[in-house]
This record gives sequence, C-alpha cells and structure tokens, in this order.
Amino acid sequence: MTIQLNKITFVVPALLKTSRPNKDPLQLTFCRFPETASLCSYLTLQECLRLTKSSRIAANTTKLFLSFIKPYRPLSTDTCSRWPKTVLSNPGVNVSIFKGHSYRGAATSKAVLQGIAVDLILKTAD
Repeated sequence: MTIQLNKITFVVPALLKTSRPNKDPLQLTFCRFPETASLCSYLTLQECLRLTKSSRIAANTTKLFLSFIKPYRPLSTDTCSRWPKTVLSNPGVNVSIFKGHSYRGAATSKAVLQGIAVDLILKTAD
C-alpha cells in the first residue's frame, strides 16, 4: 500500500484467477473524492487504518482486513467472501440467486448507464 496526498494505491503481486504471464500485477487506486466526504474511499481507508492501528501492531500484520473479534487477525479468504453475501442478505436480497459476484455486474451496468466508456469499464474491471 502506498499512501500519497490524493490517492492510496495497492499493488497485488499474488497470482489471481485472471493473471497472465508477463502481465503487470493488479493495482487498485483509491483517489480522494473531496466533493462528498461520506463517499470518499480515500478518507474511509485513512480512518480504517487509524482505528485499527493498535490491532494491526498487536497482530503483527500489514494486511488491510482484520477480524473485529479478539484476537484481531487477518481475515481468511472464506470470511472475505462471506461478508458481501451477508451485506446482500440483510436488506432481503435472495442470496441463492444473487451472489457476491453480483456486485461486479451491477457496478458495470450502472457505469454504462452513467455514460462511462466501455473500454474504461473493461480496463477497470480487469
């Protein structure tokens, strides 16, 4: 993770399902969105890091996502995949039909409806 004045960038060097030989590692960049602080992922990440600093030190980890129950440890892959399903089911979404992956399809559909260029959507969604 690299924190700069107006953006936070994560480089994911691990092999992913979409990884190809000689392809640059995945980079995720979260820019400041000063117009609406409540929607600003940069400020949210900064606050998350501030609030979990002592837990992160105690767990001796640089991982972003920690459990919220003691002992605070990095989240497992299973927990990371379960949380979006829980978020979807809370307002009554049928999670036997709509899975966590539905977020990706919904986000790209919304981006098209907002007039975002398809090539930019494909590049961003990898």
